[in-house]
Amino acid sequence: MKAKACTWILALACLITSGCMHHYPVVGSFDNHKEVFRGQVHHNSANGTAFIEVTAERSGVKGRGNSVVTYVPLFSLGSGQMGRAVLNFDDGRAVVADWTSLSLTSGYGHGKDQFGNTFKFTFGLTEEEATTYIASQKAAKLNLPELPPPYRPKETRKEKGYATGTGFFISEKGHIITNFHVIEDSADVSIMLQNGEVLVAKVIKTDPANDVALLKVEKNSSALHLSDKSVKGDQVLTIGFPLISTQGKESKVTFGNINALSGVQGDVRFLQIDVPIQPGNSGGPLINEDGDVIGVVTATLNAINELKRSGTLPQNVNYAVKSDYILPLLKDIPLPPKAPHGNLKRRDIIEGSNRSVILVIAK
Repeated sequence: MKAKACTWILALACLITSGCMHHYPVVGSFDNHKEVFRGQVHHNSANGTAFIEVTAERSGVKGRGNSVVTYVPLFSLGSGQMGRAVLNFDDGRAVVADWTSLSLTSGYGHGKDQFGNTFKFTFGLTEEEATTYIASQKAAKLNLPELPPPYRPKETRKEKGYATGTGFFISEKGHIITNFHVIEDSADVSIMLQNGEVLVAKVIKTDPANDVALLKVEKNSSALHLSDKSVKGDQVLTIGFPLISTQGKESKVTFGNINALSGVQGDVRFLQIDVPIQPGNSGGPLINEDGDVIGVVTATLNAINELKRSGTLPQNVNYAVKSDYILPLLKDIPLPPKAPHGNLKRRDIIEGSNRSVILVIAK
């Protein structure tokens, strides 16, 4: 009660003296990329809120959002306060940032975007200090890669003329499963095999409600086997082609576990997994310890929306469509029988599955 009373008295004093609004620079840079940013904080010290607007120096993209205080030390006059800010950028990037104050109008913090790219920032510098900071960070990060733009297949096709995802062979006659959102509204779909061969693919069937699609190429193929054997806690992996513009076209393997047998709000169509995924993994197979496909990697929980809804930031919450919901697309398609095997080692599963996983290119 004493702390609340002190805060109320301070707020009242601010209002009386009209000294509650403060405006000062904020500057920052991404840890592993060239991008730096600069902007302004419009801070209302009476209620602990702020409106923030920043501009990325290299891309020119603008971001805006709000900040709130989440912790106030007893008898604090500004130092030691903590808070959280959420900003949305014009290109679809969204960031969450946590900060700590050094005074009423200065401090530092760190954050990340929805793809896991991390950054650091400081606020309360003079305009001259902010300019010096930006120049020094640009020079220090000159040899780092560019910050990849947010990846949304449909929007990327409009902007670049193509988008990519992952798929996998489900028959020995060239049938492929991928996500519907990977090929949505595309007029030209092709695939690239692990050996670099590119083939034209035909869209055979789609199921937008469950975000799956069936493609076909004219080529004999090595197929993966479907299974409905999903057990909470089981170890799983996926193989895919995330962010090929920066990570290259070699397939990437990531590992994790089945966290739940349902998705958002108990949606029984999905498995919740903690296998790390990135843009481009969409449509990849979720593979269990028997080497069987038990789902199609589909989505990651929107961290920004969840933060706004619940006030907490989810950690590595991802989803895969269960294999049961692929089956309606596979009527009249001869599926290969399950090959008998003993206890498989992880490297055997990866080697056996990798040749069946392909890059999907949608134009």
